[in-house]
Formats: sequence, C-alpha cells, structure tokens
Amino acid sequence: FAVAAYPVDDGLTIHFRDITNKKLAEEKLVEKIEQLKEISYLNSHFIRKPIATLLGLSTLIKDNIAEPKEYKEISEFIYACSLELDEAVNKLNEKVNDEDNSSSLKMKDFGFNDLLDEIKAKTQAQNRRHKIILDNTQEVTFYGNKQRIKTAIEHLIGNAVKFSPDDTPIILTTNLVEQNLVFSVQDFGQGMNSRMLNKLCLSLAKKESTRGMGTGLFKVSEIVKKYNGSIWVESTEGKGSTFSIRFPLSNISAFKTTGKPTSSIDKDHALEIEYDEATHILFIDWKGFQNFQTVKRGCLDILDLLKKHQYHMILNDNSNVMGTWEDAAEWVGKEWFPLAEEAGLKYLAWIYSPSTFSRLSADHTIERIKGPITIKTFDKKAEGLEWLKEIDSYHQILK
Repeated sequence: FAVAAYPVDDGLTIHFRDITNKKLAEEKLVEKIEQLKEISYLNSHFIRKPIATLLGLSTLIKDNIAEPKEYKEISEFIYACSLELDEAVNKLNEKVNDEDNSSSLKMKDFGFNDLLDEIKAKTQAQNRRHKIILDNTQEVTFYGNKQRIKTAIEHLIGNAVKFSPDDTPIILTTNLVEQNLVFSVQDFGQGMNSRMLNKLCLSLAKKESTRGMGTGLFKVSEIVKKYNGSIWVESTEGKGSTFSIRFPLSNISAFKTTGKPTSSIDKDHALEIEYDEATHILFIDWKGFQNFQTVKRGCLDILDLLKKHQYHMILNDNSNVMGTWEDAAEWVGKEWFPLAEEAGLKYLAWIYSPSTFSRLSADHTIERIKGPITIKTFDKKAEGLEWLKEIDSYHQILK
C-alpha cells in the first residue's frame, strides 16, 4: 500500500492506495533486466569462445594451412568445441526460458510435501545416477507462489546433482522451526573450503552474481528474499554440502500448519537480555533466525540499556542463532558499535554460532568495527564468561 497524509482544517486526511499491480510490474521489469544481463554474459563468455575456436580450426582446413595428417587431431578439437558450444547454447536456452511463469504471480495455498514429491519424481526420471531421498519431511501447508518456490528447489537440487559423484544420494529434508519452513538439500560431493564459503556468503548478501559458485544460486536467493527468508550452507571440503533455505510462514500457513498465527509469537522471542549484578556483565542471548530488522531492533534495545545503566561489559551469545544475518553486518559494525562506545561499552565477548554463515556474519561485523572497544570471540560461552570475569576482577582490584 502507498500511504499519504494531508493536513486539513479539522484534522488529518490519510489515503491508502493499493499499488500491488504497480509493484508486480516493477518486479517483472527488474527480473527481465537481470535475465538480459545474464544472457549477455553467457553470450560474451561462453558462446563466443567455442565459435572463435571453430572458425580458427575450420580456416586451417579451408585455406590448406593444415597438413592432411593433422586433420584427425583438428577434428577432435572441432568435436570438443562443438560439445562446449552445445552446452553453452543449452544454458542460454534455459536462461531465455527461465521466466518461472512470472507472468502468473498468484499466491495460493499448496501442500509443500506434494510439491517435493512432484519435483523428486521429475528429477529422478531425468537423472538415474543419484538417488533422491525425502527424509524427515513434515506436512506443511504453504501460502505463496508455487512456481517460484518450485524454481528455487529445482535449482538447489540441480546444483547438488551437478557437484556430486555418481551413485551418491541427494537428501531432501523439511523442518518447521519457530514457524519457519526450512528446506535443505544435502549432497556428498566435493564440498567447499573456507574461502569459497566466505565468498558465497558475501555474494548472496550483496545481491552480486554468484557465477562459478553453482547454477541458479543467485536466482534462489532472490526468490527466498521475496518471502523475507534466507539462504545458507554448511559444507566440509571433500565431504559435501547442505544448502538450506528458510521461508517464514504467513499467518494463513502458520495457523493451518501449527494451529497458531505468527502474530502469537512474542516479538522479543528472538532475544533475551539479563544483567548480572555479581559479575557486572550484560548477557545477550540471541535465538533462532535473525535478519536486518530483528538485529537492528535488538541492538537498539541493548543500546537503550547501555545508555541508561552505563554497562561496560557484554557477553554476546550467538550459540543459538541459525542461518545468516549478513545483511545486518555493516549496520552493526559501522553504525551501532560507535553508539555503543559512546554509551560506555568497553569489552565484548562474542560467542560464535555453530552455523557457518552466522559465524561469517559475526566476523564480517567485527572487521567493520573501528574504535577502542575490546572484542574477543569464543566457541564456548564458559570461555567468554571467564574472560569477562577476569577483566571485572582486575578493575575491582584497581578500584
């Protein structure tokens, strides 16, 4: 809705205007622009190369530059280039046809497991080299655009198939976590090292193209973000990867699936704050999935306490955080920490989450911090607590 307020003699007139069609049209235009950019990239990087090579090889024969004894070797090169060109053309065709039926952006109820069964049957029929396994799936009624959700899932499964050795399974799971639908695809392929994971985390958060990181990940990210969801990965080099996407359930879906609407969730459920008079430590316990809005809201609540009570030490516990909150890293590092410093914060023990993307989000936040606040990271809460207690004891001795 677009909302406009106009002062009048006897009060205020407020207009609410439905701009859904306008927004959908803008959305389709942006998608078309991105599609044309990708087509241009494929044309310039993947199609021109084999064509140029084929022209060069055919010229060797046409102009009698090559010796007859070299024809066999040249024919092998021509065949290899033809396969490369065929693959490039197929990619281009996929991109040209990759409309996700975006002209039909209707939202409706559908069974998520029914959709998975449909995708599994189609994928298994097209690929006999891997066994597609549905494991630990929960019955969920989802409200959204079925075709878009299908596109995201197919891209994730396609990546898993592409980067896995033959005869290894692809495992699909769904879970309900705090009225969020979490869908995961696990493969047993080559996995990713820390450098690749870091690059992927930054690329997805900044809406940069993830070419080279797997077909369609950028597309998946864009679809997930339309639902205020998130995407992350856990991976071990040489052992495989598990890609997960999260869709917050709408009020309709939440009520039909769990019997409770999302509005019944306490808005402060994602954060617990407690001050310990004995240790002079402010305990911050972040929980579940976080995003820019929840992180900002929580940080502002913490800032109010710092200003009011002049707390100097924080134990920032992320051990119960899941997924990624990379979109908030820059704001926390550049905007919030200077305000926290002014409010008196001097020491912060940061307890890492076991989630790789959450850890990376923490690291990227800390990298952006400029100032005298002393920050130390820990894997265990007890270690961070001990460090802060030692600091407190030292200051008590000085006093």
